[in-house]
Amino acid sequence: MGLSELVKWSFLAGIGQTTPIRLTALVPLIGTLLILNENTADWLKLSPMLAPNTDDAGRHLLTVNSLYFTYFGLCLLGIGSMIFHFRCPIDIKRYQSATHIAERSDDSPVISQDRFWEMLRLYFGAKGIRGPENEPNFSDEKLDMPDMVTSSFSGLILSMFEKAEYTQGYIAEVDEEEFLRFHQGPHGRLDTDAVAGLVWHRTHFNHEVWEEFERLAMTFHKDISYLRYMMLDVSSFYARLIVAILFLSGFAILSVPTVRTFISIGSSLLVPTM
Repeated sequence: MGLSELVKWSFLAGIGQTTPIRLTALVPLIGTLLILNENTADWLKLSPMLAPNTDDAGRHLLTVNSLYFTYFGLCLLGIGSMIFHFRCPIDIKRYQSATHIAERSDDSPVISQDRFWEMLRLYFGAKGIRGPENEPNFSDEKLDMPDMVTSSFSGLILSMFEKAEYTQGYIAEVDEEEFLRFHQGPHGRLDTDAVAGLVWHRTHFNHEVWEEFERLAMTFHKDISYLRYMMLDVSSFYARLIVAILFLSGFAILSVPTVRTFISIGSSLLVPTM
């Protein structure tokens, strides 16, 4: 399992969607006013009862250090929260999983078609193919998506192809060189990427092909919604990675004052008073 599969938007949503993390987005704005206030450290200074063997200056220094760690930790969480808010796809925030969105999917033909084209855009976008005007060489392309996503996409295109009578006839009638583009291996296994590419490249010459797949989108709307969610979940890898690093770093820094205060208080309590 690769890093892209481990750090999905749906996983980050479990952190970024919580109210405390959302509120940390305000820390970079208002936190500076607090940390620069000369009275803040006095308000938060440890009580002599908690650290009886630490003098006033030591307790003040411990409080100031803890305040800095807390501020920078919350800042990292706040920055991560803002990036998550702007980059995480809306449907990932709205639905808990691909199964959840598929169960709730009862789309109109227009919505089904839009989701179908977006699914193709996400799939070929991961190959670096940004628009229908490009002609890809699928055999040399490497897809930056989990194997489960690519195999599910292949299965969906195959199922749609089996119902697309015009497309089957279109491929059967092309010349031998063109026919080999859609079939590979000794048994003539269908190259679903090539079929999907034929649909994706909406040219005048194959308009009946992609129109047929558009019509079939309503029939397969649950599968399309499921796959689209899975593709959105692994989109924008670098944004996901940055958010994950910011969240991890923020929580790590926040743990420092807690551990230091615990050790300081513990050691003070263990040392007998004079």
